[in-house]
Amino acid sequence: MTLTRRRVVLCCGTAGVAGIAGCLGSVGENGDSPTGESTTEFTDINTTVDFRATLHLGTERLLFTASDIASIGAVSVSERMGPTVPVELTSDGTTGVTETAETVRLDETYGNAEIAIMLDGEELNRFGIAPSLASEMAAGEWDGSFILTFESRTQAETFHDRLTDTDSPSREAT
Repeated sequence: MTLTRRRVVLCCGTAGVAGIAGCLGSVGENGDSPTGESTTEFTDINTTVDFRATLHLGTERLLFTASDIASIGAVSVSERMGPTVPVELTSDGTTGVTETAETVRLDETYGNAEIAIMLDGEELNRFGIAPSLASEMAAGEWDGSFILTFESRTQAETFHDRLTDTDSPSREAT
């Protein structure tokens, strides 16, 4: 399977945690997926890391930062989606994204919109937005859960590790 640069952000929508679990596969007794990958969810987020997600639609708008993330799931790799990391935003983060989506009429403009994921000033990936996700966001019905896809497992692990590393020097400096 050839992975393309332009990916689509996938929505777990109103399925919430069940949608995330379904994307990662079933969970075994020891907390591992059938592929042996941990399904541990991290809720202690490194909020000092230089991370931001921006919406590009003619202009750039900030969607959320590390401080808007409530939890991050484990890195997973599937043949269909490639490397992925499930993310759930806080209530305030979700509200901020849905307000931005409503303002730019994302349900109508999603075809021209992209979300860029930036870490330490470097763009890790840029995504298109699925029509169903755009519609839920613009209507204020989105629950703040989605799955980020990455070009490589290394990118996914870098994203995951930087946002869940609470012992990093940038975290201790605050």
